[in-house]
Amino acid sequence: MVTLTQDQEQRAARIHTEAIVIDQHSDIQMDVVAHRGRGDTRVLAARHLPGLKQGGFNGVVLGTLGRYGLQLYPYLQTPT
Repeated sequence: MVTLTQDQEQRAARIHTEAIVIDQHSDIQMDVVAHRGRGDTRVLAARHLPGLKQGGFNGVVLGTLGRYGLQLYPYLQTPT
């Protein structure tokens, strides 16, 4: 982690407040699916939204399952 001076902290806070901050993650949905596969509920609300809100994010872009579908998530498939 980088240590900032007080002036740098204030400048960063001002820029962050004035800017639109969007997070694009690929690991959030993987974590949600993994926890849902274990029976957890409200995973996004419990595990991810608090940090995003605290970080001051205005938006989040999350990908969806693509052409491989559930093949990437073997724990969601019925065991044979």
